[in-house]
Amino acid sequence: MNVPAFNPEIYVSAEDIPVHLRSFVEPIPGQKLVVFKHPLWCDVLPMATQLPLVDLLHQRQQLLDLYKEIRDWKQFLVLHTRPFRMDALHTLVEERVFTSGQEYWPLAAWVWMDSEQPEHDPRWSRLLDASIPGRRLMTSEEGWRIISGLPEEIAPFKLRTMTPQRNSAFPAGAGVWRAAPQSSSPCGSRARAIDLL
Repeated sequence: MNVPAFNPEIYVSAEDIPVHLRSFVEPIPGQKLVVFKHPLWCDVLPMATQLPLVDLLHQRQQLLDLYKEIRDWKQFLVLHTRPFRMDALHTLVEERVFTSGQEYWPLAAWVWMDSEQPEHDPRWSRLLDASIPGRRLMTSEEGWRIISGLPEEIAPFKLRTMTPQRNSAFPAGAGVWRAAPQSSSPCGSRARAIDLL
Protein backbone atom coordinates (compact mmCIF):
# COMPACT_ATOMS: atom_id res chain seq x y z
CA MET A 1 0.00 0.00 0.00
CA ASN A 2 1.37 3.38 -1.00
CA VAL A 3 0.66 6.10 1.50
CA PRO A 4 0.97 9.55 -0.01
CA ALA A 5 3.67 11.71 1.51
CA PHE A 6 2.52 14.38 3.89
CA ASN A 7 3.97 17.65 2.70
CA PRO A 8 2.40 20.19 5.01
CA GLU A 9 2.14 23.88 4.38
CA ILE A 10 3.93 25.63 7.23
CA TYR A 11 2.90 29.04 8.55
CA VAL A 12 5.36 30.22 11.18
CA SER A 13 4.24 33.82 11.60
CA ALA A 14 1.63 36.30 10.36
CA GLU A 15 3.94 37.21 7.48
CA ASP A 16 3.55 33.66 6.12
CA ILE A 17 -0.24 34.01 5.94
CA PRO A 18 -1.60 35.25 2.59
CA VAL A 19 -2.07 39.03 2.75
CA HIS A 20 -5.87 38.93 2.28
CA LEU A 21 -6.18 36.58 5.29
CA ARG A 22 -3.91 38.43 7.74
CA SER A 23 -6.86 40.21 9.33
CA PHE A 24 -7.70 36.83 10.91
CA VAL A 25 -4.37 36.74 12.77
CA GLU A 26 -4.60 38.01 16.34
CA PRO A 27 -2.57 37.77 19.53
CA ILE A 28 -3.92 35.72 22.43
CA PRO A 29 -4.41 38.21 25.29
CA GLY A 30 -1.89 37.82 28.09
CA GLN A 31 0.22 35.32 26.13
CA LYS A 32 3.06 35.42 23.66
CA LEU A 33 1.03 33.33 21.22
CA VAL A 34 -0.64 34.36 17.99
CA VAL A 35 -3.66 32.59 16.52
CA PHE A 36 -5.18 32.38 13.05
CA LYS A 37 -8.87 32.74 13.91
CA HIS A 38 -11.13 32.30 10.88
CA PRO A 39 -14.73 30.98 10.98
CA LEU A 40 -13.62 27.88 9.07
CA TRP A 41 -10.15 27.30 10.56
CA CYS A 42 -8.48 28.20 13.87
CA ASP A 43 -4.96 27.31 14.84
CA VAL A 44 -2.05 28.70 16.84
CA LEU A 45 0.97 29.91 14.88
CA PRO A 46 3.18 28.25 13.89
CA MET A 47 0.71 25.94 12.20
CA ALA A 48 0.80 23.27 9.52
CA THR A 49 -2.03 22.48 7.12
CA GLN A 50 -2.48 19.69 4.59
CA LEU A 51 -3.24 22.17 1.83
CA PRO A 52 -2.26 25.77 1.25
CA LEU A 53 -4.46 27.83 3.56
CA VAL A 54 -6.37 29.46 0.69
CA ASP A 55 -7.19 26.05 -0.80
CA LEU A 56 -8.15 24.63 2.60
CA LEU A 57 -10.59 27.48 3.27
CA HIS A 58 -11.99 27.22 -0.27
CA GLN A 59 -12.56 23.48 0.19
CA ARG A 60 -14.30 24.04 3.51
CA GLN A 61 -16.46 26.79 1.98
CA GLN A 62 -17.54 24.37 -0.75
CA LEU A 63 -18.55 21.84 1.91
CA LEU A 64 -20.40 24.59 3.77
CA ASP A 65 -22.35 25.43 0.61
CA LEU A 66 -23.17 21.75 0.08
CA TYR A 67 -24.42 21.29 3.67
CA LYS A 68 -26.55 24.40 3.31
CA GLU A 69 -27.99 23.16 0.02
CA ILE A 70 -28.93 19.75 1.47
CA ARG A 71 -30.09 21.37 4.73
CA ASP A 72 -27.69 19.43 6.96
CA TRP A 73 -27.53 22.12 9.63
CA LYS A 74 -25.53 20.08 12.13
CA GLN A 75 -22.69 19.52 9.65
CA PHE A 76 -22.98 23.15 8.57
CA LEU A 77 -22.35 24.22 12.17
CA VAL A 78 -19.66 21.59 12.81
CA LEU A 79 -17.69 22.96 9.86
CA HIS A 80 -17.49 26.31 11.62
CA THR A 81 -14.84 26.50 14.31
CA ARG A 82 -16.16 26.63 17.88
CA PRO A 83 -15.72 30.39 18.39
CA PHE A 84 -17.97 31.04 15.37
CA ARG A 85 -20.75 28.45 15.78
CA MET A 86 -23.02 30.75 17.77
CA ASP A 87 -22.85 33.38 15.04
CA ALA A 88 -23.37 30.76 12.32
CA LEU A 89 -26.51 29.54 14.09
CA HIS A 90 -27.72 33.12 14.46
CA THR A 91 -27.22 33.66 10.71
CA LEU A 92 -29.34 30.59 10.00
CA VAL A 93 -32.08 31.93 12.30
CA GLU A 94 -31.96 35.30 10.51
CA GLU A 95 -32.24 33.52 7.16
CA ARG A 96 -35.29 31.64 8.51
CA VAL A 97 -34.02 28.24 7.39
CA PHE A 98 -35.59 26.29 10.25
CA THR A 99 -39.01 24.86 9.52
CA SER A 100 -39.66 23.48 13.01
CA GLY A 101 -38.53 23.49 16.60
CA GLN A 102 -37.40 19.87 16.14
CA GLU A 103 -34.82 21.20 13.69
CA TYR A 104 -33.72 24.25 15.68
CA TRP A 105 -33.78 23.60 19.43
CA PRO A 106 -31.55 20.49 19.55
CA LEU A 107 -28.97 22.44 17.50
CA ALA A 108 -29.29 25.44 19.82
CA ALA A 109 -28.69 23.11 22.79
CA TRP A 110 -25.65 21.58 21.11
CA VAL A 111 -24.15 24.98 20.28
CA TRP A 112 -24.86 26.14 23.86
CA MET A 113 -23.05 23.13 25.36
CA ASP A 114 -20.16 23.17 22.87
CA SER A 115 -19.59 26.90 22.82
CA GLU A 116 -16.64 28.92 24.04
CA GLN A 117 -18.77 32.01 24.63
CA PRO A 118 -19.62 32.91 28.24
CA GLU A 119 -23.19 32.49 29.43
CA HIS A 120 -23.66 36.25 29.86
CA ASP A 121 -22.85 36.96 26.19
CA PRO A 122 -25.86 38.96 24.89
CA ARG A 123 -25.88 36.94 21.66
CA TRP A 124 -27.30 34.00 23.64
CA SER A 125 -30.48 36.00 24.24
CA ARG A 126 -31.02 36.27 20.48
CA LEU A 127 -30.67 32.52 20.07
CA LEU A 128 -32.59 31.42 23.15
CA ASP A 129 -35.41 33.91 22.56
CA ALA A 130 -35.82 32.92 18.90
CA SER A 131 -39.49 32.91 17.90
CA ILE A 132 -39.34 29.25 16.94
CA PRO A 133 -41.88 27.07 18.76
CA GLY A 134 -40.80 24.11 20.87
CA ARG A 135 -38.14 25.58 23.19
CA ARG A 136 -38.77 22.56 25.43
CA LEU A 137 -36.99 20.49 22.75
CA MET A 138 -33.70 22.08 23.82
CA THR A 139 -33.63 19.46 26.58
CA SER A 140 -33.85 15.79 25.63
CA GLU A 141 -36.60 13.52 26.97
CA GLU A 142 -33.99 11.84 29.17
CA GLY A 143 -32.97 15.26 30.50
CA TRP A 144 -36.60 16.08 31.32
CA ARG A 145 -36.95 12.74 33.14
CA ILE A 146 -33.90 13.56 35.25
CA ILE A 147 -35.12 17.09 35.96
CA SER A 148 -38.60 15.90 36.92
CA GLY A 149 -37.06 13.39 39.36
CA LEU A 150 -35.20 16.09 41.30
CA PRO A 151 -36.61 17.34 44.61
CA GLU A 152 -38.38 20.71 44.68
CA GLU A 153 -35.65 22.20 46.91
CA ILE A 154 -31.94 21.60 46.65
CA ALA A 155 -29.67 22.83 49.46
CA PRO A 156 -26.56 24.55 48.08
CA PHE A 157 -23.20 23.45 49.39
CA LYS A 158 -19.57 24.27 48.94
CA LEU A 159 -16.60 21.97 48.86
CA ARG A 160 -14.19 22.05 51.76
CA THR A 161 -10.49 21.69 51.24
CA MET A 162 -9.11 18.39 50.07
CA THR A 163 -8.43 15.85 52.81
CA PRO A 164 -5.30 13.77 52.16
CA GLN A 165 -5.93 10.03 52.26
CA ARG A 166 -3.40 7.74 53.94
CA ASN A 167 -4.50 4.26 52.99
CA SER A 168 -3.76 1.79 50.25
CA ALA A 169 -6.98 2.53 48.36
CA PHE A 170 -5.54 5.86 47.17
CA PRO A 171 -2.20 6.59 45.51
CA ALA A 172 0.25 8.69 47.50
CA GLY A 173 -0.82 12.32 47.54
CA ALA A 174 -4.43 11.56 46.61
CA GLY A 175 -7.27 13.13 48.49
CA VAL A 176 -11.03 13.39 48.67
CA TRP A 177 -13.20 16.50 48.38
CA ARG A 178 -15.84 16.71 51.08
CA ALA A 179 -19.05 18.74 50.90
CA ALA A 180 -19.73 21.29 53.59
CA PRO A 181 -23.54 21.83 53.58
CA GLN A 182 -24.84 25.21 54.74
CA SER A 183 -21.37 26.63 54.68
CA SER A 184 -20.41 30.20 55.40
CA SER A 185 -19.50 30.72 51.76
CA PRO A 186 -21.04 33.76 50.04
CA CYS A 187 -23.44 31.39 48.28
CA GLY A 188 -24.50 29.84 51.57
CA SER A 189 -24.85 33.27 53.22
CA ARG A 190 -27.04 34.55 50.39
CA ALA A 191 -29.11 31.36 50.47
CA ARG A 192 -29.69 31.74 54.24
CA ALA A 193 -30.58 35.42 53.76
CA ILE A 194 -33.41 34.45 51.40
CA ASP A 195 -34.49 31.45 53.52
CA LEU A 196 -33.26 28.74 51.17
CA LEU A 197 -31.39 27.01 53.99
